[in-house]
Amino acid sequence: MRNTQLMTALAFGMLVGGPVITACNPIRMTTNAVGLTKKDIEAGEKIHLKVSPEQAIKILDDVVAQNGWAIASVGDQYDMQGLRGKYYRLETTRFIGGRKTMSGVFFTEPTGCFTVVGKTDSGLPTELVEPFLAASNGQVGIEKEAEKEAEKEARKEP
Repeated sequence: MRNTQLMTALAFGMLVGGPVITACNPIRMTTNAVGLTKKDIEAGEKIHLKVSPEQAIKILDDVVAQNGWAIASVGDQYDMQGLRGKYYRLETTRFIGGRKTMSGVFFTEPTGCFTVVGKTDSGLPTELVEPFLAASNGQVGIEKEAEKEAEKEARKEP
């Protein structure tokens, strides 16, 4: 008698508990889609930029200096098809915890360039992603304003 009551309670718990546990997943998915939970850019993700690799290197130079890093070297990245983008190697300027070195490439694409976020030794360091994106978006905004001003001046001349 006692085993049947136990089995009945267990079966009831599984029937009711299973859907209750899995029902929370759609709520989490909905809040992510709406933007209520912030998703950070993680290592291995590509960052697409609307600037050329050369401009990205200049922006990176400004950003790293403000965040305890320095550009150790820059160069062209080639493969079998030719020039692919700009290579960069970064080093920390702080000595606490040892020097850290990371390297990556701003690959050329039709709308600008992209790079990969890194975690250990390759890619753009995760702590530089947010300030770099803010600076590159600001650069794109400045360029668009300059283009609008040039168009206004061109219209005024005739």
